[in-house]
Amino acid sequence: MELQTIINAIQTSRQQTSRTTTTSEFSGLYCFFLAKHSSLGPFGTVGTPIYVGLSTKLSGRKLSQHLQTGATGASSFRRSAGALLKMELKLSAIPRGVNAPRDKYKFKIDGGGESRLTDWILQNTELGFWTANTKLTRSVLEPLETDVKKILRPTLDLEKKTRHLNVLADDLDALREICRLEAETS
Repeated sequence: MELQTIINAIQTSRQQTSRTTTTSEFSGLYCFFLAKHSSLGPFGTVGTPIYVGLSTKLSGRKLSQHLQTGATGASSFRRSAGALLKMELKLSAIPRGVNAPRDKYKFKIDGGGESRLTDWILQNTELGFWTANTKLTRSVLEPLETDVKKILRPTLDLEKKTRHLNVLADDLDALREICRLEAETS
C-alpha cells in the first residue's frame, strides 16, 4: 500500500462530519480535520488535521465512539477536544470510572457537556477515510497509521509512538491534566 495513495484518499474523501456515514465492513484509516470557519486556536484552523485513527472495521464501534454523546471516557479524541473546548463549551470533567486503577488518569465530560461536545465535533470537523477494501489486522494498520501521522502531524495526537512529532503535545497534555484534576475532585 503506497502511503501517498492513502493520504490522497483521506484528503479527497473529506466531508462535513455531520454528513459522514460509513458502512464499510473493511479496515482503514480516518482523519478528522477542522472544517470551514472552525478554529482550535494554536491547535489549528480550517483544514488542519487534528486526529488520525485506525479501525479494523470502519463501520464499527471504534470510529463511532468518537462521534457518540456519552463516549468521551472511551475516546482520546473526545477527551482532547473536550480539554481544548472546556471553557468555550462550558464543559465539566467527571471521573471516567471507579473500578479500574487506570481510570483515575482518565476523565469524561458531564451529560450536558457531552451533547455540546458532540454537536461541536459534528459541525466543526470534516472526516476523511482510506478504506483498504479488505479486512486488515491492527498489526498491519498500525505502521500505516504511524506513517500517515508522520506526514499529516495531527495536533491532537498524544500516542506514545508519534507524540514526539506533535509540537503541541505538552500543551495538550497540560489541558487534559486540568480536566483530570477536576474529575478527581468532583
